[in-house]
Amino acid sequence: MFSEDPKTRVLEPLDDVINEIGRDDMFENILKMSSVDGKVYGIPIGPDNNILHYRKDLFEEVGYKQPPDTWDEMYEAMKKVKEKHPSIYPFGLCMGSGGEDDIYNFETLWWCFGGKSISERSSKGLHFNEQPTIDTYNYVLKCWNDNLIPPDALTWLGPGNNNAYLSGKSAVIINAPSVYYQIMQQQNFDLAKATLCIPPPKGPKGDRFISCGIFPEPISIFKESKNVDLAKDLLIHIFKDKDAYMKSCVLASYGFMAPIFKSVVENVKKQGPWWEILMDAIPLVWFNYPLGEPSRATDEIGTKGMYGKVYSRIIVDKVPVEQAVKEAHEQMLEIFRRVYGS
Repeated sequence: MFSEDPKTRVLEPLDDVINEIGRDDMFENILKMSSVDGKVYGIPIGPDNNILHYRKDLFEEVGYKQPPDTWDEMYEAMKKVKEKHPSIYPFGLCMGSGGEDDIYNFETLWWCFGGKSISERSSKGLHFNEQPTIDTYNYVLKCWNDNLIPPDALTWLGPGNNNAYLSGKSAVIINAPSVYYQIMQQQNFDLAKATLCIPPPKGPKGDRFISCGIFPEPISIFKESKNVDLAKDLLIHIFKDKDAYMKSCVLASYGFMAPIFKSVVENVKKQGPWWEILMDAIPLVWFNYPLGEPSRATDEIGTKGMYGKVYSRIIVDKVPVEQAVKEAHEQMLEIFRRVYGS
């Protein structure tokens, strides 16, 4: 819908609406998710915030009163959880190649390790065959070899990591708070009490990012609509009531819809410590980091499950990490060249 080609754009720019609602109160990283070339073509209702669901009770048992600060510390902590609870596979990482969670799981980890999805709309904007990517896959391989990841994770699509956490099979997953929402709907208050929804740990250089999806779709207006001005007035009317937005979207979804307004984040924090920790994740939310805007090339890479297929090459086919990453890069480069030219 958000066409990168100016000649085929069918949506009305909404920067005037954004300015009326209050651009200064909106997170620029979230606005970029529905922007092309710096112009906003849709108002995000609230991106899904793929934070960590973290079993603080299990980690406290092995000496971690606070969540690990880095992914290396998380690895050591998960090893201790595994030693104390051999039947648990602490890291419920979605590693399939046919869903959405496999994309968000990989990208969150990858960006923390210094990776980049796309930096510009050209073949130069692809950064897959680089050291941060190799480091990310080596980290996952190390976790896999130490039995920290469930053996069936290579087949997981969307529900796999959700079910692993809900069943007690895993102690930490990367997922939107829809899992916490489900915990509350099931009235599993013991698990709710044991769960923190927290930002991911830092990567080797201190990077901390969250890969998110645009769900539900941003609200847009077709530029050929008969009543464009009336539609814009309606959007202003809806989004100017930020208290109603907070209650009906953010609080009602237990944070599955991440707030797009800075002022709403501050008000949500007042709901209590659980909410305060969750809200600290919002500035870290990104889409197609570091470009931040929609991309046909990265969309195709995601829908073809190319990140997950690298896991299979490494673990099932026993291909060296560097070779598997190089193979995938060449396939991705073909997509970039087809979409953006050589």
